[in-house]
Amino acid sequence: MAGGEATREDGSMLYERVPTKNGAFTLESRWALKTDFQFDQKVDLAIGKSVKATLRFYNELRKQGVARGEPGKPPSFETFSTMARGLMEANKQVDLDRLKNLSMRDLFERTWAQKLLTYSTKKLLKDAYDTLTKRF
Repeated sequence: MAGGEATREDGSMLYERVPTKNGAFTLESRWALKTDFQFDQKVDLAIGKSVKATLRFYNELRKQGVARGEPGKPPSFETFSTMARGLMEANKQVDLDRLKNLSMRDLFERTWAQKLLTYSTKKLLKDAYDTLTKRF
């Protein structure tokens, strides 16, 4: 370990010296970017699964109503969205409980918060709801 840097056997760096705002140096893992990217993928997948599960749930309710001869009425967007967000939150908690490191938990929480505010997540919910209402 020379100059505050650690290297693997193949010569690639594990840690490097990174200056902070006040000019001091800290060791920061290059894996942080990779982990952040993995969290992005994990969160995207969890959001997609939650929306699909909500869609399946309401489709099953619709099918049961049709089988009983009851007229189908789609849920409101607020109801649909609330259920999807509840599933997202449950999914987040399960993944969060698996993380032991506080900094990783914090990074995961921030990734979730950012993803829930994105246009693509809102559009995914809206598109799924539109698909559901077309079936009713």
